[in-house]
Order: sequence, then structure tokens, then C-alpha cells
Amino acid sequence: MEWSACVDWADRYINLHDQLLRAKEVAQDTKLAKESGGDMVTFGEWQLLVAPSGMHCGVHYAFRLSGPGVLVLMQDRQRPRDMAPNVMVRSDGRACLQWGGMGCLERGRALLVSMGAKIEREMLSRVDLALDVPGVGMGEFAAAYQDRRYITRAKDRGCHESSGISIYLGKSPLRLRIYDKRAEIVSGCDPLKTANMLDKRWHGMFPQAAIRVEFELRREALKEHGIDTPDDYFCKRADLAAYLCNEWIRFTVDAVDRANTTRATVLPLWLTVADGFRAWTGEPAGLLLTPLEPGYVNVEQLERQGVGVLLTAAVQSFKANNVEQFTEYCGRVVADYLVRANWKREVAVRMV
Repeated sequence: MEWSACVDWADRYINLHDQLLRAKEVAQDTKLAKESGGDMVTFGEWQLLVAPSGMHCGVHYAFRLSGPGVLVLMQDRQRPRDMAPNVMVRSDGRACLQWGGMGCLERGRALLVSMGAKIEREMLSRVDLALDVPGVGMGEFAAAYQDRRYITRAKDRGCHESSGISIYLGKSPLRLRIYDKRAEIVSGCDPLKTANMLDKRWHGMFPQAAIRVEFELRREALKEHGIDTPDDYFCKRADLAAYLCNEWIRFTVDAVDRANTTRATVLPLWLTVADGFRAWTGEPAGLLLTPLEPGYVNVEQLERQGVGVLLTAAVQSFKANNVEQFTEYCGRVVADYLVRANWKREVAVRMV
């Protein structure tokens, strides 16, 4: 589970920035960090490790902090600009298994507040809905996949075998993955993860076979289904899961008549999966999953990116001695490209 936030650090930011910068500099010296522990920072009950470098996720985050079940990425920015998030919080599968999705969200919020954050807005970036099915192997789904016994809106598919068989339908920002969870656990040799699986997913017994059915949705897919914030997701999760299991994809008993897919009988195992998701998320409430209206676009940021790319190209092409030479170069490059390009199509694609 991954979400972003517009955070106003207010007067707290100067001290917070200096504290994180010192820890980051210590982290760049492995020996010093090991001896002094200076790459660790504490906020209330939270103790976080500061990485020696930031991370680029669409934009650059100057600080990368990790703690139990959480990763926090921070821009070097006191306040959000143009409602663009300046903080990202990520909880991996192990954390979600241990505390649940809502538990991870609450932990992330609590951590930011303990750091002095005023959260002005939240945006859900990614969520994985996963159902574990102990006692079931990959055989039936693998056979249905090979025979193309499924009806789906996904255009892409794939299958590979590493730690057991994995089947993929769809691609980012929305895809389904069905894989051999037992084989993954056995090959991972992670005692804590194994214990959590036994306690929370496998009913205390190590199964002879076990699969996981997992839908991965990134922000574009979430917005397409009416979900903007983490709270939106938890409100609409039951309706979203019902849509994914009944409309976005379903596996069938026999070969599918593509001219009339309504005749196909749904595979009983897939009905079991749909029932499992419903038992977890609850009954659908009939909430609308209509696409969200396009949000604000920071054109100034796009303009800066465009100028930066052209400046790099200009430096590699010739040495501009002044702004006039550079702007003349930009005009020539853009004009030459538009002569070759289909102008109407290029504009139409971007409008979409």
C-alpha cells in the first residue's frame, strides 16, 4: 500500500531538515554510521533509519526513512506547491499482512504527525488486494490460462515459473497475478513472514498447496474507478473487489465463445475466489466507481522539464553562447519535429 500526502511542516521544518541532513551525511560513511548510530532518528516511539541517498519516484525525494513496516520519502520542501504531494508513505506486503491495510495507513499517519506534519491532503498511489487460498494448487488456473478459458478486459497476459508458477493478466496500472504462494514462502526462508502466513492466512497449518490471487492497482487505475484517497479506497473496497472479480475478469469451465461470452459458465474455483474477496471486504454497497475528473496539472513544472531537456540536447549539439542562440535552436528543433509529426494526432492523444 502506497500513498502520498501534501504536508505542511510549518516552523518545524528547519530543525527537521537539519536533523535529517546530518543523519543522511553520517549514513554516507558506513563505518561512522555503524560506530555512532548517527544515521538513526527518533520521533516519539518511532526510530527510523535514514538512507545515504534519496529516491526518484516521478519526482525527487531528498530523504528516505525506513522503520518497522514503513518507508517514508520526503521532498526537500517545507510546504506542498500547487497541491503536489511532498511526502510518500509505503507499506510492503509483510507490513500489510501483519497490521492490515487500515492498520498500515493509521501507522503511517501517526508517524507523520509525530514528525510534526500537518497533513492537508492524501492521495492513494498503489494498493494490492490479495486473497490467499490454502489447499489449492496452481493446476486448475494454469490449465484455464493455457486454454484461454477466461473473459477479461485485460489485453496482456504472461506466465513464468520461478518459485512456482505465476500467471499475469493485464499490466500496470491494473493487473491480476495468481501465483504459488506456498512455493514463494518455502524459497524465501523468512521465519517472520512464514509465521504471519500461518497465523493470519493459513489457519495455523502449513498447507500442501496454497495460491494467492492478487489485484495490483496503481493510481491511474484507482482514479479510473473513482478512488482518489486512502479513505475512498476503504469506503469502496467491496464494490471494487466485486467489479474486479465479476466484470474485469472471470475464469470459465469450458472454451469461451467470444461472440457471446454470457453463455460461459464461471469456473467454480473462481466463484470461490470471488466469495473469498466478498467475505473479506464485505457486501458491495452499490457505490459508483465512475472515473474522477482530471485534476490540476502543474504546467509550470512541465515547462521547466521541457526547457531542461532541450538545454541538455543543446549542450550536446552545440555550444550556445547566449539565450538568443538557445531559443533559436529550440524553435528550429520544435518546428522540424512538428513538420514530420501528425500535429492533430499528437494534440488529440495528449487531450485524452
